Amino acid sequence: MLKTLTLYCFIFARLSFAQLDSYVEAASRSYPSFGGATALNLGYNQALLGNIAPDNIWYSMARLNIEANTSFVVHHFDYSAAIYPLSFLAMGAGRKEMQSDYQEFSFYDCDDIRCSGDLNKDYIFYKIILSYNSVIFNYKYLKSRNTYDGDDSKPVAEYLSLTQVNPGDEKEISKQYFFGLKLSEDVWGYYTEFTEFTKSNQYSQMDLFIYNINRKPLSFTLGAGAFKSSEVDPGPIFIFNVKFEIKENLAIF
Repeated sequence: MLKTLTLYCFIFARLSFAQLDSYVEAASRSYPSFGGATALNLGYNQALLGNIAPDNIWYSMARLNIEANTSFVVHHFDYSAAIYPLSFLAMGAGRKEMQSDYQEFSFYDCDDIRCSGDLNKDYIFYKIILSYNSVIFNYKYLKSRNTYDGDDSKPVAEYLSLTQVNPGDEKEISKQYFFGLKLSEDVWGYYTEFTEFTKSNQYSQMDLFIYNINRKPLSFTLGAGAFKSSEVDPGPIFIFNVKFEIKENLAIF
């Protein structure tokens, strides 16, 4: 983890400040128990064709991104690089390195499941955003190969999806959809996320009605819906995110 983080910090230090963007974010959810996390995100866009601007779709670019996220008991770093052939289409690859030092999860029996240790995810992804007048559609597909360091005698806790998976190599597929309606600066919409682990036949699904309030540099997201997984019963879930843009990202998404 330290080597990768040092490399990315070195790369970002040598890039043009004018094309850097960053934000801090705090997120919380209510089910299966209340929890939250904070994140710092840093990105860099390099135009390949045209000018990067929110009101221009006819550009292509390359992007580097790094995120540090912590819930104070689970931490992760996420590094990625992507190519945007057009402003509304992206494809890329990355690596997420996670670490847990916690053994007291209310929704896991940490005597039977490995709750602490390292989780590494090497992934590829593509995503697209389409809009017509005030209607928005967003889709993201991500596939990763996961490795878990530590005791191989127990299944491994996957904290975000609330599943328990094979302690050896695992394959994960995530699909995210958003259908929305933009009203002035705010957005109403419906979001669904489905994640499956193909070797252990585990899954999770979250469906939310979303309201995003955008008052730059601050934005707030409220969501209400349902969550279920292989390990927890279906239940109502509420989310709340607050985001502060330190330096604005001028790309469409």
